[in-house]
Amino acid sequence: MYVISEQTLDSVFLSCDKILKKLHLLGLIAKKVRNNIIRFKKSNRCYVRKALIDADIDFFEDRIKQYEELLKVENNQNWWNDDMDIKQLCKYFDRKEITIRKAIKKMCDSGFENYKILINSKVVISSKGAEWLCKNIFKKKYLELLEKYKMELTELYIEKGYIYDEYFGRN
Repeated sequence: MYVISEQTLDSVFLSCDKILKKLHLLGLIAKKVRNNIIRFKKSNRCYVRKALIDADIDFFEDRIKQYEELLKVENNQNWWNDDMDIKQLCKYFDRKEITIRKAIKKMCDSGFENYKILINSKVVISSKGAEWLCKNIFKKKYLELLEKYKMELTELYIEKGYIYDEYFGRN
């Protein structure tokens, strides 16, 4: 008779209670609801979502770097060439004015108040400020830009005759 230890089972399958204990040790608040479904507290879901976006950004930045090295392409992507006022930022990030103003305040509080300029009594954010906002506050927009650029590199990769499915053995 073959006996499976509890530790072996835990490496493959964890009970709902054990998952909750591990999450609690990580400082995440979760509770068990019907049918062994784990529900996270809203703030934890935001934390997990942000961690996933950061992981996606790291993945795309890494993949872009690999493509650029392989294709011998220099990264001259600059998505933030112009200074933008509040209305332009609202349109660019697809956010409400209050959200943009809060993000600008967060940028200034982080020590980048020099990216905020007053021109004719209008708040204007420099191109460097728009880049900071995109990379630090509106990460989904940054991820979209990275995905688009990666797809352009992928098309170039395929045009050069490389086999896409065998790219580094990972696609």
